[in-house]
Amino acid sequence: MKDENKKPSVEIIEDIANKFQDLNLRWLILGEGEMLREKIFQDSNNLDNTYEINSNDKKIAFLEEQNELLKITSTNKDEMILFYKEKIGFVEIKLQDCENEKKLLKGSKPSL
Repeated sequence: MKDENKKPSVEIIEDIANKFQDLNLRWLILGEGEMLREKIFQDSNNLDNTYEINSNDKKIAFLEEQNELLKITSTNKDEMILFYKEKIGFVEIKLQDCENEKKLLKGSKPSL
């Protein structure tokens, strides 16, 4: 990313999480905890890894990691919704301008 203040998109976080399944997302997002999660086993019939969550601290850390990821996802989606609402408004204005120009060319009175 070129701008140091810019946050990574949800898609980038998801791509990283999918590519590096041992990566601790809490570490990636917040810089807290260990870089890698502890792995118990990998089922050869299933590509998903199962991770050890045997203490309350690990359960809390896992849930906090998931919560942070959801917050980022929600924030990015809210930003995208706002962006597209603005874009739709712009397109609606341009459409009205085109319709008015079309009426002018036909000799009708434009709507406001």
